[in-house]
Amino acid sequence: MPNRSRRNSTKLTLAVCTYNRAEILSETILALFKQDCSLSEYEILIINNNSSDNTQNLLDKYESYANFRSVVEYEVGLSKARNRALIESWTDWVAFIDDDGKIHKNFVRRCLWVIENFDFACFGGVYLPWYKYGKPKWFRDELGSNGFILKEVGELKNHNASGGIMAIHANTALSLGGFDPTLGMKGNQVLYGEESAIQVKMKKKGFRVGFDPELLMDHLVPRYKMSPWWFVKSEYLKAKKSWLAYSVVPEKKDKNLLVLIRLMIAHPKRSIRFIPKLFEPDYFWQNFMLDILSPWAYDLGKYVGANNYSKDSNYDEHLL
Repeated sequence: MPNRSRRNSTKLTLAVCTYNRAEILSETILALFKQDCSLSEYEILIINNNSSDNTQNLLDKYESYANFRSVVEYEVGLSKARNRALIESWTDWVAFIDDDGKIHKNFVRRCLWVIENFDFACFGGVYLPWYKYGKPKWFRDELGSNGFILKEVGELKNHNASGGIMAIHANTALSLGGFDPTLGMKGNQVLYGEESAIQVKMKKKGFRVGFDPELLMDHLVPRYKMSPWWFVKSEYLKAKKSWLAYSVVPEKKDKNLLVLIRLMIAHPKRSIRFIPKLFEPDYFWQNFMLDILSPWAYDLGKYVGANNYSKDSNYDEHLL
């Protein structure tokens, strides 16, 4: 069990797991230091997930700061890096922040207020689009944000917190096995599901997962996301891993090719309603492609994931 008594005055760990993002990481770190509270109230922990760029050189420049630490996790994988952060943290609570995000200046103060006033084991906040490289005309703000799920602090019963802006009770997470290493990003491989999986486990054990609409972060919209095809692919990948993320065992009908074909045939009929929108001034062909292809991608991902379920590694051992 990690030693969280070494710095009694420190109340919260801000953990950033990073992989080859040196270009933007300095802006993420700068926002961590610019909090409207004492530096003694939180520590900054950067997990360098075996980056091959100049990430470590950048981190070395901050090592002289009293509340800053960096650790190298040599096994690549976001879940591995997050679990390392849970172990290395000196506090009971760890707030995970994406390495391409800039938290707002009251982030730490807001986290501590939620921790002191609510009995959550985990809670998330809102990420807003950060258009560092410009914004295409077709790009909707909601594509770069998880939205304000609740209007005030409350429990998430039908949703899960986004892992890119999420505080979690470290010992509770570790007692449930931490983040599943068979899920989540691995280097440049785009995968999802690890943050939902641990929250599903928490809820099944009776722990409460919450949301604070005033816990805010600006999240980079990188150039590669400025394409509708990226979002279509993302929809497919999320659906593919959703069986594991939500601890649901596929039924026979979920693996039936005829069911998939019927769904695919039904989508074009539903898509007709989007054609008139093409004549609207703020609706572009990219929006049209997203609207008609995303449902296809989702259903295809669910079908492939259902048929690959038994082929995935020992995830069944972790189902609760």
